[in-house]
Amino acid sequence: HGTYKQISVVERHMIKVLLGSGFSFFEIATKLDRSPSTIARKIHRNTPKRGRGYGIYNPDRAQIRTQRRHDTKHKHRKLTPEIEQEI
Repeated sequence: HGTYKQISVVERHMIKVLLGSGFSFFEIATKLDRSPSTIARKIHRNTPKRGRGYGIYNPDRAQIRTQRRHDTKHKHRKLTPEIEQEI
């Protein structure tokens, strides 16, 4: 499995189709060359537990949520001479 790479939108749509066809997390992981725990985590994290869409994995919504988490996470910044001077 090597270096981790983000799950792509295409992979998310494949997960939806495979889930709908009755494939297990393990079978989906094998087809996508991913860890079964990664697939299970992504599905659980992005399947609504209540309300609209309850129990249905939505790959587009999953991608939006992933992008939002990425955009708002703390980014490591280098201490440049300009920033150092400002401090």
